Amino acid sequence: MPMIQEKDRQFIGERFQAMGGPATLVFFAQANDPPEHSEEMLAVMNELTDLSNHLGVTVYDFQTDADRVEQYGVERMPAIVVEGKKDYGVRYYGFPFGHEFPAFIDDIVDVSTGESGLSADTQERLSSLATPVHLRVFSTPT
Repeated sequence: MPMIQEKDRQFIGERFQAMGGPATLVFFAQANDPPEHSEEMLAVMNELTDLSNHLGVTVYDFQTDADRVEQYGVERMPAIVVEGKKDYGVRYYGFPFGHEFPAFIDDIVDVSTGESGLSADTQERLSSLATPVHLRVFSTPT
């Protein structure tokens, strides 16, 4: 039984038509994590790949693939790195489903195009920052 409802599949498929290139969902889980958590997340990601030939999934184990954990700077698991032609630093920890799911879909499209959607003025202001900024957004189900 599909995890994503048909009406949502249609909407996501239409949204994915805006993808400008490849994107990969790099998934980090752990072998001793309760299997249903990882299995559900992986099932949804695989369903998403069915909606676009520009989208793929790569899976790593948080413990045994330490070199990849370090490469991507993954801090905890389960984690999803949303990567386009390059790694833009987009990370999801836990389940990006429910209210976070539309932003997750938008992030996939954005990294595939390499465009942030920020105005030229905002991009100019950000480029003038003297030190790197580590931005985190937290959400919790209510």
